[in-house]
Amino acid sequence: MRKPSRSQHPSSGSSTRPSPTPSKNFYNGSSTATLFSGGVANLASDSSFDLAANAETQGLKQYGNHKNIRLIYIITEVSYRLVARADAGIAQLSDRTAALSISSPHLSFSHNHSFPPDRQKPTPNAVPVRGKKKIGTISGTSAAVFIQRLLATAGISPDAYTTVSANVCMATPCAANTFPSLLAANIIDAFGVWEPSVELGIRAVGQDGVVVFQNGSLYREVYSLYTTTEKLADAQKRADIVAFVRALNQTRDVFTNPTPALYSFVADAIGMDEEVVKAVWSEHK
Repeated sequence: MRKPSRSQHPSSGSSTRPSPTPSKNFYNGSSTATLFSGGVANLASDSSFDLAANAETQGLKQYGNHKNIRLIYIITEVSYRLVARADAGIAQLSDRTAALSISSPHLSFSHNHSFPPDRQKPTPNAVPVRGKKKIGTISGTSAAVFIQRLLATAGISPDAYTTVSANVCMATPCAANTFPSLLAANIIDAFGVWEPSVELGIRAVGQDGVVVFQNGSLYREVYSLYTTTEKLADAQKRADIVAFVRALNQTRDVFTNPTPALYSFVADAIGMDEEVVKAVWSEHK
């Protein structure tokens, strides 16, 4: 059984998406489960793939032209975060009645966001900065949807800010063309994408130098497992798919109660630092 797995971008990933674990530890189907880098688009272009994991935005995009694609399992849900430099004049998301835009000389981002102790603290005395803000994200992905919806709560339209594309970073040191490095170098004012890049961005600037926004009620990534009607109609393939889903259920039980050994396993599997895996674990439900 061939299964491509990625979040949305060739270089992307996520610390707690349990794709390698079921195939290594719990899957007992009649065929070997082999993981490849890819996503739900592979199901549309290559019939040799049986399953694919991706965010729901990518599943919907592919379903538009490939009605045989089926979402069969939700692996995890993730509330994205936007990290902004405090010295960029971004202190809170303004509500619509404030009539401020992201290019305002006294920019104020605000909405009713919560800040867990010691992790996401707003900076009350951010320095106002003139000019259009540069917001990092990846066009065409769930992260871009999140950015658009989050800023829209403040009445900020896409033409009020400049979107900057870059690469994600999975572990330090982050390359110069990644979001955490661009934020640290003051090339962008903020960015929002999947973990662990946001966590690494916070650390690159320092917790006292950033403001973090998160609102899962606006948008959350629903990272899911997909297959096709053709695979489900094949009795042997369907049995193997059922076995893999059963293995995912067992994996979720393990991931609900993580241990140091599990953090280490995930870190090794996707090239992250174990301490960062632990830090972003709670962002994935």
